[in-house]
Amino acid sequence: MGENTLSVRAAARSLGVGLKRVYELLYDGRLRGAEKKGGRWRIPITAIEDRLKATGADNGTVGC
Repeated sequence: MGENTLSVRAAARSLGVGLKRVYELLYDGRLRGAEKKGGRWRIPITAIEDRLKATGADNGTVGC
């Protein structure tokens, strides 16, 4: 996985939500720039940062 993208599991951890919620966001197109490649989602870190800012939950832990 690229250094500028996260897996679904890492995205869930960064957002503080469960895997199901991340999949809901992905299928609703609410994580901008996310792509499915080789059967796996690639979620840009910027999409997670944008989501955290939009929800007011920016805690500085993206990708940790």
